Amino acid sequence: MPATEGTKIELTKWRKTNRLATEELTRGQIGCYESHVRVWQQIVDERLSSALVLEDDADIQYSQSTVDRLREMLRELKTVGSWDVVYIGNLGLHPIKQLITAHLNEPSNWEGLYTYYITQAAAKKLLKNVFPIRMPIDIYVGDQMHQGLIRTLMMSPALNFVVPVQSDTNVKS
Repeated sequence: MPATEGTKIELTKWRKTNRLATEELTRGQIGCYESHVRVWQQIVDERLSSALVLEDDADIQYSQSTVDRLREMLRELKTVGSWDVVYIGNLGLHPIKQLITAHLNEPSNWEGLYTYYITQAAAKKLLKNVFPIRMPIDIYVGDQMHQGLIRTLMMSPALNFVVPVQSDTNVKS
């Protein structure tokens, strides 16, 4: 689905409708946030049990190895019990909280949302308190994790990383 272009957002309208509660975010961060929210809403509306979400800057190579690793992750998820979001691509910014399976662990904090697997139940949970926007979307998901509202896991090692290019999330005005 096409992303929301932050440069085209009418900030005045967003503030008046209580969708935006901070002046600290760039237009790109706001567009990224709204894009993920639309994906979550589509998951709920279409009653998808789960979905793989990749941002346009996710550096992922299609290969048999990629397919095999995703299949292994899905097999391991069946042994985990309940979960909401799996960071498939991750930055490894924070220490691992707990090893769950051979290739899944519980992160101690948020990771990037450029490649993740999400359940419909998680999409519903995340949509409940999504507005007004107060922080970048990846930090919002981490905040929901810290509050115990969702359970996140992290693929280890990460399947992919983000393409190191200038993105519109850095554009302030």
